[in-house]
Amino acid sequence: MSKMAAGVWPCTYSMAAALTLALSLLLAPSAADVTREIVRSLREHGFAGSVYPHNSYGYEKYRKVQNGACNRVLFPLIIIRPASTYDVAVGIKVAKSHYIDVSVRSGGHGYTCNNIKNGSLHFDMRRLNKVELVRESYVSFTSMQKLD
Repeated sequence: MSKMAAGVWPCTYSMAAALTLALSLLLAPSAADVTREIVRSLREHGFAGSVYPHNSYGYEKYRKVQNGACNRVLFPLIIIRPASTYDVAVGIKVAKSHYIDVSVRSGGHGYTCNNIKNGSLHFDMRRLNKVELVRESYVSFTSMQKLD
């Protein structure tokens, strides 16, 4: 390779990389677009609980945790407060379909801030504070057969 060609390649490569980065930034959806799409998807799938996108009324109330150090650095994208187990299933399904992390708060105290993640779909489970036993019919097996 000639000296001239050697000098052209690094410049061409860096220009291509810069152009690729610029295009990806221009074409990538904004956080607001992603948030709107996730909220729409939650409602579309029948989510009946409360939804608090970042910077909405109520967001800070449900984001804050006992450890003040966490409050300064951890900001989920959306906080949801499921009203039923169905809402929990919908939230998991939506998070999975949008490739977004999930974090969970259940009313306990996590001093190390492991219960909340930046940019996540954050489940505030404190509303689900009852256990209901549902009796189902039981089947009795009197003999077992080995399956090959």
